[in-house]
Amino acid sequence: MRRYQRAVKRINQELGTQAKTVSEFPISNKKSYSSKAVKATFYARVISTSGTSGEPFRFVRSKLELKIEQSFILRAFYLKGFRPGEAIGYLRSFVPDFDEEPIKYVPKKNHWMFSAYHLNNENMIRYIDVIKSKKIRFLIGYPSSVYVLSEFMCARGIVNTRIKAILVSSEMLHDPWIKTIRSAFPDADLINQYGNVEASVLLTFCSTCKGFHVNNDYGFLELLDSVGGQKDIVGTGYLNDIFPMHRYETGDQFTFESYIDSKCNRVDPVVIGSLIGRASDLIELKNKKIPAVNFYTVMYKFAENVKQFQLKRVDASSFELRIVGHNLNEIIISNIVSELRKRMEIDTHISVLEVDEITRDRDSNKVKAIL
Repeated sequence: MRRYQRAVKRINQELGTQAKTVSEFPISNKKSYSSKAVKATFYARVISTSGTSGEPFRFVRSKLELKIEQSFILRAFYLKGFRPGEAIGYLRSFVPDFDEEPIKYVPKKNHWMFSAYHLNNENMIRYIDVIKSKKIRFLIGYPSSVYVLSEFMCARGIVNTRIKAILVSSEMLHDPWIKTIRSAFPDADLINQYGNVEASVLLTFCSTCKGFHVNNDYGFLELLDSVGGQKDIVGTGYLNDIFPMHRYETGDQFTFESYIDSKCNRVDPVVIGSLIGRASDLIELKNKKIPAVNFYTVMYKFAENVKQFQLKRVDASSFELRIVGHNLNEIIISNIVSELRKRMEIDTHISVLEVDEITRDRDSNKVKAIL
């Protein structure tokens, strides 16, 4: 509490205000903060947003607060019987090198990492076998990557009744995908979670309450009127040491219906409606499907040089990468293309075009990653 009181006092001093409530502070966004002189230390690491709502935003977060944030994410699993140290399967983020296996075990955390970039038939059979043999009961993934695996299972009559919960985030979760995932994992609670790397707000969908629990101990949620009847999502996070107690505009929107009291064993209030944010796309190659959200993890590594990007399909095995860049050179471009090929097929042709601007999607106001 004292930490937040000091933060409020400091903000009032900086702004020359006498605000007593969060809603009295002005709203900030990525452009409000400088990304200069950002570097990792032993106690902290550099985090970057994807850039779908503007320029990628780089800042430092302490390793301690990242561990605390992980406990918030796993809270949904604990409610489903998760035991500390139990195995978790990840179908997201892991990027194997060209000579590395698409499955990686992290013994320190008891995590099984399955590459979402190599979802071909052979690998998905291996993923299914490991999930079964290691008695994994909890999965974390992108909605699209979990959907691709579920679609493969349904087509072959494979059903897993051991999985208790699947947590998905970072993309829109479409209704047809929900039906397919639940057919493949009929006993699993499908948990759709919304958050951001800035740690400003956390919403967790509940199948019992038919809405999103607002994690009030994580951050303070505001849904502010916007053009077209939608609500802008503004969050005041409690975890981020870089800008604690700052009202932060996430760049995402919510179709608001109502607030209701919780109907399950959680006490957090529930907001009814739907999220409008980053869209989900699947790239179909010769032997596999790749969730487009996976390509944002490429640009995290090049946030200093890539403001925005868009991957445009030219033909079955060729793509054009459009980049709004900063101080790009041949070495950086070569490294970007190499990282993309790790996620695609080795013979994929990728040409790079530097542009001044990329048009945003009208509905979401975000840059559409894949055309």
